[in-house]
Amino acid sequence: MTPPPTNPKAQLRRQLRADLGSLTPGFRQSGSDQICATLLQSSLWRDAQVVLAYAPMPQEPDITPLWSAMLAEGKTLCLPRFDPASGLYTAAQVRDHVRDLAPGRYGVPEPVPASRAIPLNRLDLILVPGLGFGPGGRRLGRGKGYYDRLLAGLSALKCGIGFDLQWSESIPQETCDVLLDCILTPGRGLVWSRPRF
Repeated sequence: MTPPPTNPKAQLRRQLRADLGSLTPGFRQSGSDQICATLLQSSLWRDAQVVLAYAPMPQEPDITPLWSAMLAEGKTLCLPRFDPASGLYTAAQVRDHVRDLAPGRYGVPEPVPASRAIPLNRLDLILVPGLGFGPGGRRLGRGKGYYDRLLAGLSALKCGIGFDLQWSESIPQETCDVLLDCILTPGRGLVWSRPRF
């Protein structure tokens, strides 16, 4: 009997989840610190005024120090918020990351309903989590397609955020997958996938 064909994305997701699960807290913290430091020194950061960040899951790089930096510098900090009516994620402003956040879909902190919605066309920079990243701005998400639908058609710079072990030369690509403008990891720094003008 012939075994069923393997799904390359599902296979890679399993591998990357296992790799991320093997990271020690100290390694994860030092990598997260390096990511934040690199971004803070970049023109990407200096030029952005309205930023869509993310609330990190336990195995993702912790970019929460950037939230405070954005607020201190007068930038508009936004986080994704799920809209049950459309089944899509939107952007909502966060002014106080204690008062303005509550557990949302999948238990990830989201802006509370009272937080102001920010039109997606106002975003300058989007920090994008994922399971895997690769050449040409490729990204492997968690399989639900929420970020691809959020990012589709937006002119904001899209920067993938991950650890070095999340880089793969063989990220499968489908027509619905949105390519990122750059990817930031602790060891590689900012890797641009599209020409900058």
